[in-house]
Amino acid sequence: MAGFNSEGLPRIGARLSSALEPLMPGGKSMAGMEITPFFIKTSRVEKRKDGWFLTHWGELPLPPGTVKCSYKTINVMDTDAFQNAVWSAVDAIGGDVFRMGVSLPNETMKILVQEFDELPRSGAEIQKMVNWWVGKTFRISPDDFVISYQLLGKSPEGKPRLLVVLAFREIILQYESLLKDQDIIPEIICPSGINQFNFYSDEIPSSGIIAFLGFFEAYFSFVVIEDGHILFYHGVKTGPSDSHFNHHLDMTLQFFIDACPDKKIKSLYMGYPGLYYRDLSEGLMEIIAKDIVIIDESRFISIENGHGREDEFPMTTYSGAIGSARCVSYFSAAIGAAQSLNP
Repeated sequence: MAGFNSEGLPRIGARLSSALEPLMPGGKSMAGMEITPFFIKTSRVEKRKDGWFLTHWGELPLPPGTVKCSYKTINVMDTDAFQNAVWSAVDAIGGDVFRMGVSLPNETMKILVQEFDELPRSGAEIQKMVNWWVGKTFRISPDDFVISYQLLGKSPEGKPRLLVVLAFREIILQYESLLKDQDIIPEIICPSGINQFNFYSDEIPSSGIIAFLGFFEAYFSFVVIEDGHILFYHGVKTGPSDSHFNHHLDMTLQFFIDACPDKKIKSLYMGYPGLYYRDLSEGLMEIIAKDIVIIDESRFISIENGHGREDEFPMTTYSGAIGSARCVSYFSAAIGAAQSLNP
């Protein structure tokens, strides 16, 4: 197993709020929500002197067809069923939640790592440049998008590298509106893949070329990090239970090789993929790297007085929701300073 770096990786994130809410002082207890096509998952965590504690978590199934993930059109088809599930999922973590970090389905957004020849000095000018680049690249008015970025350092050639996240404004507005109808302010909105990566990031070495594989019910994310900086990000609408999962993973690795032909992955890190690992382990070793590290969540978060049982609800299942709860505390200042998303 590769060694751990105590400083971990610089966290990435993206505030995707269409109407930026003023930041309010928060307590030690934070709440997060992950929205998927199948479930509403919630968590409540506390940051203490001796680390992170998961105190409550819950999961409510969504009736089939309630949420249909789409990048181009609104997602929630049955608003009543959606809001009922949200209310029940929030009630499962003790209720009285007004501000939350929210993970939206990865399929609703585009997540890109993009290099630029140079960047303006001010954040506002960088935002203008990124907006212009999005409009030129996708041939759609930037006004139709919510666009955010995160600085990722520089390439070996010295070019600044950005993580760019974009989503159609009407999609974000619908989610925001439905949550606010339940008296929930979505303080931070991110793709689930980013929040999940943030949740595990402290356990990923900050030296060498390391891959991280994130699992979701019908999606996987593949991140490559070089010396603590994001080098590559790609997501695919295929879950680990899909019989073609290894094929799609192999295609993703080929995509990485084409994009970064001189980079060789040293190790693959991931949260434990449950019952799928026995079927996947041989393929992962053959496709990506011989050194596979299953991250032990107990190293960095403890369960205390949880709503539910760990044997019934494995912590890995809630990594996206827990990551978004941490997002409220850990990312609000940095992301708020980096993003300017007023319509």
